Amino acid sequence: MSAKKFLVGGIVGGIAFFLLGFLVFGTLLVDFMNSHSNSTTGAFRADTDIIWWSMVVGNLAYGFLFSYVIGKAGAYSVAAGFKTGAVTAFLYYVAMNCITYALMNLSDTTLLAVDIAAGTIVGGIVGAIIGWVQSKV
Repeated sequence: MSAKKFLVGGIVGGIAFFLLGFLVFGTLLVDFMNSHSNSTTGAFRADTDIIWWSMVVGNLAYGFLFSYVIGKAGAYSVAAGFKTGAVTAFLYYVAMNCITYALMNLSDTTLLAVDIAAGTIVGGIVGAIIGWVQSKV
């Protein structure tokens, strides 16, 4: 995998994760997620309190992770990128949700399952985008 494929895929992937994350988690599932969170102070920050530099760094890191995995897998098509992205996201979301669930009293198992499913779909879509972009670079 060339550095150019990695960089372009990572930046495009980070942007895609941000946009799809806003759509899926910040718009479509926000009420569901809030209703299944156990925090008395609210598990999620208000829109006006979001720490944007951290959001940007996190999404870019996620994009570069997927760009690296897709590049190493040689998944340079929409279909191959989707499969690789979905598997990577599924494993990531299972790991992070289960560890968080074990250590923190933030959510219930319903939220855990929905977050894993939604994250897997978003990861598959972003993987498809990165696979396609890397095939063109």
